[in-house]
Amino acid sequence: MTATTLDADAAYAARIAEAQAQGNVLRYVARVTPEGGTVGLTAVKRDGPLGALRGLGNYIALHTTRYRPLPLALSGPGAGREVTAAGVLGDILKLARQMAPGSSMKFLSAD
Repeated sequence: MTATTLDADAAYAARIAEAQAQGNVLRYVARVTPEGGTVGLTAVKRDGPLGALRGLGNYIALHTTRYRPLPLALSGPGAGREVTAAGVLGDILKLARQMAPGSSMKFLSAD
C-alpha cells in the first residue's frame, strides 16, 4: 500500500469510529432539492431507515408539500446502478402522470 492509501484508510477508520461512538453508521446518501443535489458518505442513526439498510437495500424518501413532516418512503432491494436508476425514474414518471390534472390518483401498479 502507498502512503496515500494508508492515509485514506486511517481517515475512513476515524470516520467509522466517530460515527459508532455517536450511535451512527456511515451510508452513502443522495439529496436532491430544487437548488441542486449532493451525494456523499454521511453518518446516520444506526436504528433509522438508512442505518438499518443491509446489502443492496435502497431507501427513497420523498419530502413534498403533501408529505410533510412524514415523507413518502420507498424501500427495497437494489439491482445495480442502471436498473435501480431506471426503476426509480419509472416510478417517478408514473407518479407524475397519476398526479397530472384529470388523473384519478390510482395507486402505482407493479407492471
